[in-house]
Amino acid sequence: MKTPYAAAPGSNKKILAVKALLFFMGIFACFAPRAHAQASQAGADALSPPPALFDKINEQHMYEMLQQGINTHVVWRGPGAYKNVCLTFDDGPNPAYTPRILQILKEKKVRATFFLIGQHAQQHPDLVKKIYESGHELGDHTFSHVELPKVPSDKIKQEVESTRSIVESATGAKIFLFRPPWGIFDGRSLAEIAMRKFDAVLWSVDSRDWSRPGIAQIQANVLEKAGNGSIILFHDDHDQIVQALPDIILNLQQRGYQFITVSEMMALSLSGATGRQ
Repeated sequence: MKTPYAAAPGSNKKILAVKALLFFMGIFACFAPRAHAQASQAGADALSPPPALFDKINEQHMYEMLQQGINTHVVWRGPGAYKNVCLTFDDGPNPAYTPRILQILKEKKVRATFFLIGQHAQQHPDLVKKIYESGHELGDHTFSHVELPKVPSDKIKQEVESTRSIVESATGAKIFLFRPPWGIFDGRSLAEIAMRKFDAVLWSVDSRDWSRPGIAQIQANVLEKAGNGSIILFHDDHDQIVQALPDIILNLQQRGYQFITVSEMMALSLSGATGRQ
């Protein structure tokens, strides 16, 4: 049967679920996001682009996950019944840009969710602590931004658990959210995530800031597609998002949207809101 979530604008994917799995395993949403390449950061190691045939590969992995009955949540958006959105930031912490984003969020009185790369968090534990103490939510984005289906299970375990340990040591708080790099997973890698009691978080609106398309285009990519329950993807590792973010927040606030964290969005979903628009 179809999940109770509307498809993202422009998506041609069918979101499928197996009734028995929904009943016994509690999987409530799955989605294969649009591909995006990860732009290189000056002074940092370049990250590899997503594989060819990205959508086809992810569709296959989604079916594998459902067939195996993996007991976890995979969320890409929240319920459409509420005028809420989530801002999410990947690939930090970055000492040049994350503090500037934190200042913008503070000025706008907005909370967000940051998915941290372990090696960056290890280098900047004080910045991890600052994100947390500023009232934001933290999640795991692997230690070195690996493509999960291409690495063995023991490597996935190491990538996920080391990052969790680094973040929790810096903050003293447990983390339970995980975002797979590029949004790519398969049944095996999702099982590894589930065994560590993570919920997987994707997105419904891609700002495409990773491609550095310019400030105006980042704003348009978000504002043209954002709606009730949107989980919006950004990266806190470049100047364009710093410049684009204030007007994005202001516009969404003027349209009446409230900003909540991913775990708050998931709680609304699990409380029985249908998310139907």
